[in-house]
Amino acid sequence: MSGRGDIRMYVEHLFEGRTLDAETIELKEEIYGNLVARFDDYVAQGMSEAEAFSRTCEAVTSVDDVLGGDGEKNAEAAGGEKDGAGADAEATRVAPVAAPVPPGAEGASQPQGGRSRWSTGKVVGAVAAVIVAAVAIVTVVNVLNSAAASVAYDEGTVDVQAVDATGGSDGDVTYVDGGTDSGSDTNATTGSGTGQGTTLAGLTLSTDGIAQEISGHDASTLAAGATTSWPLDGTAVANLAGGLPLAGYLMSTGTDSNSRDGNVVIVEYEWVEDDRLARTDDDAVEQALAYNAAALLCAASSADAVRVVTHETDAEDGELSVDTLTFSRSDLEGVLGTSLTADRLTDGTWNDLRALLSSERYYDRICDRADRD
Repeated sequence: MSGRGDIRMYVEHLFEGRTLDAETIELKEEIYGNLVARFDDYVAQGMSEAEAFSRTCEAVTSVDDVLGGDGEKNAEAAGGEKDGAGADAEATRVAPVAAPVPPGAEGASQPQGGRSRWSTGKVVGAVAAVIVAAVAIVTVVNVLNSAAASVAYDEGTVDVQAVDATGGSDGDVTYVDGGTDSGSDTNATTGSGTGQGTTLAGLTLSTDGIAQEISGHDASTLAAGATTSWPLDGTAVANLAGGLPLAGYLMSTGTDSNSRDGNVVIVEYEWVEDDRLARTDDDAVEQALAYNAAALLCAASSADAVRVVTHETDAEDGELSVDTLTFSRSDLEGVLGTSLTADRLTDGTWNDLRALLSSERYYDRICDRADRD
């Protein structure tokens, strides 16, 4: 099974042996972004991840595929966004302009009947110009369609206002090593209290398998722990979060009943990020967080939001970064266009919801709205 991590490694392989100046690095990241978008579209169309990965790699088999004859980059050859219907369009490749043939040389065009003929270079150049113009038109249409979709979404969903993340009390936090902390919800968001930092110290984040965790997750296992009551039992929350993707990095769980967001389920994760290993991908993390939030809101119908706190330590300089995302029920239901209830876990529609949450168009918007910094 192949996924985003394999696409990153594939792109790195394409650039092996090349001098990584600023322009080359920019081209590499642009190719990676386009291939990931293509991969997500294939998966959303119902392809298996292995088939989607294979089809995605066919778009670019060499860096030369995305370079014109003069060495300038042509990023659309890496498989840019498709039209709004999700058509399986093959990547457009711009043919390099052939060098002009000197007059009198073999193959040079000769005038006939007083009228000059175009050289091969001019013909190829004209064809290339037409192709580039067509690609530009398609790109503009896609941008306009995306803008229209964004406006339609914003007009039909709730506008979320920033809130005070430190307000409230009576939070109940359960740490993964068995300790608990009852009291201020500030402890829940900062990670202080029994068990903080004692379980996952030095655990390096590896996102290669996150997509497989999501695609292989059995939502019906959450149904057994689904509840409509509030407050939620601390052990029940820990069990629900422990059965989701990213469970290996789980730090603590809890609830908060005095937040401006209403009844909130709290989940904390911690890990070490080492970019030198080329095994980390922020998109994979966002996809998992959005998926987990939707699953928890389905299992806990009395919850109004899920607050996720990530503790990320940089392996190179030891710097700790703590981020908080609050996934409100209204935001997720607005983006996904459906209600999140316990029935979704067992009525056979979970795979449809999983497909939406695995698409960058959806999980990126969900995480943007949840990030209130």
